Amino acid sequence: MERLRRGITFGQLLVFLAAALPVLVGLRFAYSTVDLAYLIRAGEAMLDTHEVMRTDTFTFTVVGDAWLNQQWGAEIVLALLHRTGSWEALAAARIVLVALIFWLEFLACRAAGASYRAAGWLTLGALFVSIDGLTIRPQLFGVAFFALTLWIVSGRSRRPRLLWCIPVMVLVWANIHGSFVLAPLLLLLTWLGDRRRAGAGARTELGVALMCVAAAFVNPFGVRIWAYVANLTTDPEIRTLVEEWQLTRPTSLIGISFFVSVVVVIAIVALRRPRLGWPRLVALAVFFALGFQAVRGVMWWALAAPVLIADLFPERAGGRDEPARLNFAIAGVLTFLMVPLLPWFRPTYASDTTSFSATDGLLLHAPVTLSEAVAAEVQPGSRIFVEQIWSSWFELVLPDYPVFVDSRIELFPAEVWSEYGVVLSAGEGWDDVLDRWDVDVLAVSRQQSGLAAAIRDHAGWRPLHEDADGIVFIRVHPPPAREESG
Repeated sequence: MERLRRGITFGQLLVFLAAALPVLVGLRFAYSTVDLAYLIRAGEAMLDTHEVMRTDTFTFTVVGDAWLNQQWGAEIVLALLHRTGSWEALAAARIVLVALIFWLEFLACRAAGASYRAAGWLTLGALFVSIDGLTIRPQLFGVAFFALTLWIVSGRSRRPRLLWCIPVMVLVWANIHGSFVLAPLLLLLTWLGDRRRAGAGARTELGVALMCVAAAFVNPFGVRIWAYVANLTTDPEIRTLVEEWQLTRPTSLIGISFFVSVVVVIAIVALRRPRLGWPRLVALAVFFALGFQAVRGVMWWALAAPVLIADLFPERAGGRDEPARLNFAIAGVLTFLMVPLLPWFRPTYASDTTSFSATDGLLLHAPVTLSEAVAAEVQPGSRIFVEQIWSSWFELVLPDYPVFVDSRIELFPAEVWSEYGVVLSAGEGWDDVLDRWDVDVLAVSRQQSGLAAAIRDHAGWRPLHEDADGIVFIRVHPPPAREESG
């Protein structure tokens, strides 16, 4: 207590900020159901059937087609969290994971040789660059595994036996998210540097990397998950339709922060002593490439780069950091600000007309009243054309109503995406597409005013329900009779 009355040092404040600011960020931002909701539904289905989902049952365009469901483990975890405490439990899990990730990042910077203060600043820099990727989904579990791997690898000289924990982690990681490939990659880059310095642990690192590769084969799909990961980064449909799989450009907040961080790292490497050896420069180049080739890859650069340059900021001999009450007051105010943002003190749903950082609700892309109107007025089994950003929500809350497409971009052939685009843009023949697929219901957001206007003018459709998010239309006459699929 006496130490607290005197306050805390600036270095201690930085450590607190390294853990607390990510929590505040996690509390401040609403999270989207675009991926999350269908993942929960898949997890619910597997909990009910005790089998890994391998085919599509959510849509009517590719129903029965094979689905390489690599993230099945994360889906079960998300479904269990949802069953336990609904959306608030998922929000709480995100807070815990985000805090854990950046605490491990701080520890990794310290283990790599950074001073107390420098580790705090480097961790805050990692937060600033990666802030856009901290939503609750399988990638967040993968980021936590990556941060833990960074800490273990950074402290390998003091705790070499912990390296053998990494293949055990990969056993789980490979069934949760495709970022498991980063574990052997990081170990190979580390082995490259230690081998150059004739480090005693180089053979161990190579052996652990090979064990990680072997561990990744322990999954329901075997070697095919490697092809799945490669396809995600090269599939033209994914790179065209999904913004976070496109090249990172300095035209958005995350793109600007990425390129600013790259410039800062280049300046540090050029000006600080001692010089980094070429193996670490290669490692920085690899993680830069991951961040540049896809917005989603910025996260890996944000976490890896600070650790790779951490030893350029060693502890200074004789430096003193005196405690101050102001530092303690700053920590106290930040803690106080978190309380009203806790998920239990906020409404669950935010309108899609609000921004992604809205604090008036936990969930975005959750058109509750629109889906309730469909459930109340439309027969189960009816086919729904709903925008891709809403399809995941409809799949979760209306499991008996198949949709046109959803967030599993790779699952749908180019022709289906072409037809989806025709309808969404109200292009020529949009109504023919809906007739050919026997669509019964359309759910259209306010952003698609052209499509909404075209449907209003069409004699075959009438509005069912309208709110701030959008409009639901249903057919005036039943579509032609269709054969039920087996």
